[in-house]
Amino acid sequence: MGGESVSNISADKSENRIGGADYWIVKIDGEGNIEWENTIGAAGEEYFTALDQTADGGYIIGGYSHSNANGDKTEDLIGDHDYWIVKLDGEGNVEWDETIGGLWDDYLTAIQQTMDGGYIIGGYSDSDMSGDKSENTIGPDHLNDYWIVKIDNTGNIEWENTIGGTKDDALYAIQQTPDGGYIAVSYTHLRAHETVLDLVCRLLLEKKTCSVCRHVRCVLRVFLLKRPFPTCIVISRYLYTLSR
Repeated sequence: MGGESVSNISADKSENRIGGADYWIVKIDGEGNIEWENTIGAAGEEYFTALDQTADGGYIIGGYSHSNANGDKTEDLIGDHDYWIVKLDGEGNVEWDETIGGLWDDYLTAIQQTMDGGYIIGGYSDSDMSGDKSENTIGPDHLNDYWIVKIDNTGNIEWENTIGGTKDDALYAIQQTPDGGYIAVSYTHLRAHETVLDLVCRLLLEKKTCSVCRHVRCVLRVFLLKRPFPTCIVISRYLYTLSR
């Protein structure tokens, strides 16, 4: 399991923090006992959002970073926040890492190993053509678009694509399909001229509530807190739950 931590050595944590916030990965056995744990980061802030076990028994982990090369990070920051991908072996040791981004904000939210042994990465970006990004943002004023990146088994970019409309578009999950393609999931933007309050009122009237907390307040996390991985997301005006 993974998350981010600002803790120094204490209780179950065996390493001091490296920066302001680090990835913290913990492996537990079938009874919940800790087998190993690892603090991974650099001098700035790293926020964990995604993990997938790999075919070799290791793990691919991802999130976003605001650090230059130091600590576990081998490449400097490209923009304000970049995708940061780290490959671990089965014991949690870093095998390689890769920084991917443009000159603005790039937030990784999903990663999965693909059938060819590489990885598909999804998230959202407000970067124009720069760094690793080959296309400008689609919407005006640097609104977010999907940014999907395919890398090989050592982290080299094979292709990347910016997908979006004229409003905010934020990807939260991506999955390879049996035909070798990919399906991505997001939330829709507010209706034309609709405020967040209008949205909440509409969802209340339509009785569309979160299947976890049974309350419409989860929608507010998407639009007000702008968390990169909220509990609930709005898809085609309905609420579905994504596991964190």
